[in-house]
Amino acid sequence: IFLISFSNPIRAVTDGVRQKKEHSYNADNNEFEINFIKKKPAFLVTKPITNLEKQILNRLSTYMGAVLEQSVKIVPSLKKVKGDYPIIILSVAPDLINSESKEAYAIETKMIDDKKVIAVTGKTEQGLKRAVYRLILESKQTKTTLSFPAKNILESPWITQREWALCPWSPDI
Repeated sequence: IFLISFSNPIRAVTDGVRQKKEHSYNADNNEFEINFIKKKPAFLVTKPITNLEKQILNRLSTYMGAVLEQSVKIVPSLKKVKGDYPIIILSVAPDLINSESKEAYAIETKMIDDKKVIAVTGKTEQGLKRAVYRLILESKQTKTTLSFPAKNILESPWITQREWALCPWSPDI
């Protein structure tokens, strides 16, 4: 299960929430698209610590706020979310992502305690950043909703670390 907070394991964001229902859906299955409705509460569950985590949270909340025409509520745990609203959980969990790459991530759509949840987990901050970019790119906007398709993916770059090199030549102009 990919519900880990930035600072603590699973208990931090799911504290006090019974997971009586938990379903994962295939990404090809459209029956479980998550829709955030304009001018209705939208929640992000996370506890950002580092500057990059705060920047990632700011980008996603700014994007969602602009589309939904209201600010997004950021809460530290699932039990702080009252009502039947969709939720996005952002987390970093190096032990749960089985990859050598620091940029690996997982996105999973599921039901937890009768709430529609998108769990976005990075192996590191860099993985979380890639996952949030992917989430934003695959979202759909309509006049009344911001929709995210069903996902159950674990992705990792084909190389474990980016390679950088200075180009030893310059073009003649």
